[in-house]
Amino acid sequence: MSHISWIEAGSPGLELAPVSAIEPLHQALAMIRPLAVTRDIEVASDLHGAVDRWVFSDAQRMRQVFLNLLGNAVKFNRPQGLVRVSCRVQAGFLRYRITDTGPGLDADEVEAVFAPFSRLQGADDIEGSGLGLNLSRRLVEQMGGAVGLEHSAPGEGSTFYVELPLLARERSPSAAEGFISPVQALPQVGPATIVQIEDTVANRELVEAVVAAMGKVTLHSASDGQSGLALIEQVRPDLVLLDLNLPDMSGVEVVRRLHQTIDQHHLQVIVLSADATPRRIEQLRTMGIAKYLTKPIDVHNLASAISELLTP
Repeated sequence: MSHISWIEAGSPGLELAPVSAIEPLHQALAMIRPLAVTRDIEVASDLHGAVDRWVFSDAQRMRQVFLNLLGNAVKFNRPQGLVRVSCRVQAGFLRYRITDTGPGLDADEVEAVFAPFSRLQGADDIEGSGLGLNLSRRLVEQMGGAVGLEHSAPGEGSTFYVELPLLARERSPSAAEGFISPVQALPQVGPATIVQIEDTVANRELVEAVVAAMGKVTLHSASDGQSGLALIEQVRPDLVLLDLNLPDMSGVEVVRRLHQTIDQHHLQVIVLSADATPRRIEQLRTMGIAKYLTKPIDVHNLASAISELLTP
């Protein structure tokens, strides 16, 4: 069945379910970055607005829609251009925004890109781009959401958006369950002490599950920067796991204060954040952090990073 007949038939293949709001976009970004590199386009993302949130949708079709929009933003950009991705909550929906620094669209072109059977020329080699903007819009509407153009003008680039309905709950019913199975053993380390500074309960639970499966490791947790710094001073850990967005101060400020008050010779820091802009990553690397891992947390990437830093 073609894309068109599939959607006109009421999307019989659509599998609507609670979906991590961040994961399909995270996957699409990972798939589009190689294309962006070949075209010298920077892709920056701040997905903090989607962390620990859930939408009602079809994860596979979400990913295809994001690939369509990201592919267009990369291919129709200027040399050494930028694609910026962000998320924010508004009125019961999560709005994903994809902004490019391309030539922008005039009024006639805006109508054309959303016209039936129309697709931006040159996007055929991007998985998901075959949907076209019109079919992407109709597909998201089947999920109870919307796709549209937030802003575009000649010489100003374009910002497209995808909106999907948020689920009322803030987190998965069991955030730490099902991530680690007996057949997927994590590397063993220790004895060692870790402090995590993280204000989101679901993320703390997941890290606790990972560390508990890694052997002789003692984990202490704090939910804000000030108590985290006090905990580090008290227990003198071998490793710190640090979120950037804390209720009382930024993770960057935590790192600054660590440098001012704590002997950094043996203390290593892994930053865990959805704020994966190249500028922020470079800033933290110049401050001496050991690793930067993006959210949502990948269990095995986290375990590998911990093992690498705690293994002599």
